[in-house]
Amino acid sequence: MVELRIERENRIARLYFIQGICVEKRDRIWIADVLLKEVRLRDNTKAVGIKLCARTIESMKKLIIDLAQLYGVQETLCVRIPESEEEGLLWSYRVEW
Repeated sequence: MVELRIERENRIARLYFIQGICVEKRDRIWIADVLLKEVRLRDNTKAVGIKLCARTIESMKKLIIDLAQLYGVQETLCVRIPESEEEGLLWSYRVEW
């Protein structure tokens, strides 16, 4: 398992931010489901997300980092990426200080 830490940035207020990421390996590709949370509109309760696919762990890490720069995170997240299919589906978790 590879761990990737995404730090919170206080610079820009965004409409969406990353709430959680789950990653799994299927056959020869890694698939990540990114769950987004809407900040400003409280009437809209629909879930929003993005699906990422990559052929290597390094490219999956790059995709997640690029997406985190676009959307940001509300709290520091630690994303776990499985190295084999046996590890199953791995969810990110919040890093508490």
